Amino acid sequence: ACGKRPVPFDEVSDRLSELEEKWGKKNPVTSSEIGEDVVSVLREVDDIAFIRFASVYKEFEDIASFKKALEGI
Repeated sequence: ACGKRPVPFDEVSDRLSELEEKWGKKNPVTSSEIGEDVVSVLREVDDIAFIRFASVYKEFEDIASFKKALEGI
């Protein structure tokens, strides 16, 4: 999601490390928890990366639901 975006590699790496540490404390971690955590982090890091990931992860069914997600940015 961060490809070709002005997001420093170190920031992506740091955020992933934080998530891995969080997930390491839980057993088991569901795929939906992982997806929601990634969406949350991307929303903070880069709006376009967030949109890229969310558009696939959230499986928007129509343009109205996609617009609703964009309104939160």
